[in-house]
Amino acid sequence: MARDRPAPGPVFTFTSVSLWSRPLNTMKVFALLCGTVAGGLGLGFAVGLKPSERADQDAEVALSEAQLGQQSPAPLRLEVPKATPELADQIHGPISPNYALASNGTVATGGTQPALLIDGNVTNYDGGNGYAATDLNQPGPPPFLIQFKQTYTLNVVRILLWNKDERFYRYKLEASPDDTSNTWVMLADKSVEGLQCRGWQTLNFKPQSVRRLRLTGTYNSANPQFHAVEVEAYFAPNGMPQRAEEMDF
Repeated sequence: MARDRPAPGPVFTFTSVSLWSRPLNTMKVFALLCGTVAGGLGLGFAVGLKPSERADQDAEVALSEAQLGQQSPAPLRLEVPKATPELADQIHGPISPNYALASNGTVATGGTQPALLIDGNVTNYDGGNGYAATDLNQPGPPPFLIQFKQTYTLNVVRILLWNKDERFYRYKLEASPDDTSNTWVMLADKSVEGLQCRGWQTLNFKPQSVRRLRLTGTYNSANPQFHAVEVEAYFAPNGMPQRAEEMDF
C-alpha cells in the first residue's frame, strides 16, 4: 500500500537567489537559495534546476530535524524561479566567454599535449587520454603557458585537474599583463604543504589585465607528473562560486 504523502511544511520566503551553471547554456543550473521559513529561521541550501522548469512550479526539499527544529523531517515548499541564462545574467551580470579556448585564438605550450588544456573538452578523458602533463622530476618544475590572443580583463580562472581516482595535486597559478616581460603576479598559490586539490578548481581574484597565464604543478600524490584536463578564463562581475561544478544534484 502506498504511503500517504506528508503534509506540506512551512513556505520558504526568498531573500536572495544565486544561479550559476557550467556553462550558462547547459541544462543543469544550480541555485543557492537563502531566506527564511515560518518563525524567522534563516536557511541556505542548494538545489539543481533545469531551465525548462515552469516559473510557477513548486519544488520540495526534505529538511532534517535540526534544520526545522521539529520531531520529524518535513518537506519545505519552494516557489522555483524560472532558471534561465537570462535570469543568471540579471543576478550576476553577464559572464564573459571562456577566453582560454583555442577557438578564441589562445595558445598553450609546455609539457605534453598542452593543446588539450584549451580544447573545451571537460568530460571525455581517462587514464591515458584527454589531459596535459608536466614532469615533476624536472628542475623547476616546468609550467604550462597559456597565451591569449589579446589582453583581457579577468577575475576568474577555472582548472580541471585529472580526477579519476583519489589522488590530489598542488600547483601555482600566475598571470602576466603582457607577452614580453618577465613580470608575473601570483593569482593562487596552492602549493602549500597539506593542501589536497582535486577536480575543478575555481579561482577568484581581483580583476586585472592578463595576456598570459602560467600554471605550475608542484605535487601529485600518486606519481611524479602533474595532470590538468582544462583551463578556463573569464570575467564575471561578481565572481563565481568556488567549486560549484563539483556539486551533484
